[in-house]
Amino acid sequence: MQPVFVRSLSAGAERALRLIQRPPLITSVSASGNVITISSYVTGLDTPMASWNSQNIHFFVVATVALMLAVPLRSRMTRAKLILLAFSVGWVVSLGICVVQLETVAETYAQQYLRITLHTVREKALLEWANQALITVGMLLVPALLFLLTYLSLWLESPQTREERMDFGSRRPPAPSSTARISMASGIGLALAVMIAAFLLTNRPNPDPHTFLAGWAKLAALNPDFAPAHVNVGIGLEEGGRLDEAIEAYRRALRADPERALAHYNLGNALVKKGLYADAARAYEKVLDKEPDNAGAHKNLSIALLYLDRGCEALPHLERSAELDARTFADAHVANQIADLRARCGRK
Repeated sequence: MQPVFVRSLSAGAERALRLIQRPPLITSVSASGNVITISSYVTGLDTPMASWNSQNIHFFVVATVALMLAVPLRSRMTRAKLILLAFSVGWVVSLGICVVQLETVAETYAQQYLRITLHTVREKALLEWANQALITVGMLLVPALLFLLTYLSLWLESPQTREERMDFGSRRPPAPSSTARISMASGIGLALAVMIAAFLLTNRPNPDPHTFLAGWAKLAALNPDFAPAHVNVGIGLEEGGRLDEAIEAYRRALRADPERALAHYNLGNALVKKGLYADAARAYEKVLDKEPDNAGAHKNLSIALLYLDRGCEALPHLERSAELDARTFADAHVANQIADLRARCGRK
C-alpha cells in the first residue's frame, strides 16, 4: 500500500506545485519506493535536483484508520464512510506536507550546491510556518477529531444510550442533529475522494520553456552574482526580440563572472543583431581566449570582421571554423568566400 500512497502523493505534488509556484521552479516530480525526486530547469530538465524520503509520511494516516477501526461500530456503512473520510483528509494533509518538504529540499540543495536561494525571505518564513502547521494539524488534531467523530457515531448508534436519552420527555434528543453532522462529514469525505481522484487523473501539462524566463528573472534578482541566471534571462529576452535588455542581462552575467564564455558568445550574437560589429568582435575574441577551438566563435568573429571590412583578419577565423566544423567547409557559399578572401589577401 505504501508505494501506491507515495506515488499518488508524487503525482499530486507535481500538479499542486505547478498550480501554486509563480514562477515555476520545480518542473517534475517522480517516486521510486519511498523516495520522491524533483527536477528543475535550474539544474537541467533531465537532471534530478534533490529528493525527499517519505518513509514515515503514511504512518499517521494508517494509525488514524487503525484507531477508528478499534471503535466497535455496528454499521458497516458508517464505518466505511468514516474510513473514506479519514483517508481523504489524511491524503490532503500528507500532500500539503509533501509539497512543503519538496520546496524545502529544493531550497536546501540550491544553498548547499549552487550557493543561491530560490525563495524570498517571506516565502521561506511561509514555508517554515506551513510545515509546522501541517505537522501539528495533520499528526495531532486531525487524528483526534476523526477518532472523536467515530466515537460519537458509536454513541449515537447505541440503543441503550438512545433509550436513556429519550426518558427525558422535556428535552428533545440531539441525535438527529448529531447524525446529520456525521452524515455531512461522510459526504465531505466522499467529495474529497472524488476531487482527489479527478485531480490525479488530470493530464500533466508539459513545462513551457517560455515560462522559465520569469523563474530565471526571479533567481537573477535574488542572486545578483549567479551568472547562469543572467545568461538565461538574456537568452529568453533575445528570443523575444528584446535585444537591448538581453545585452544588459549578458553584461550583468559578465560582471558576476567575467570568465563565462557563454555570456561573451551570446553577447556577441546580440551585438551583431544590433549592428554593433566592433563590440561583437571583441566579445567573440574573449570567447576564443578561453576556448580557442570554438568553431562558432571563429565563424561569428569572421562575420563581424567582414562587416567591418577587415576581410584579411576574418579569413583565418573562417578557415579555422571550417577545419573545426566540417559542415561549415561543406557549405559552397563559405568555400567560395574562403577562396575569394584568399585571392584578395594574397593567400593560396
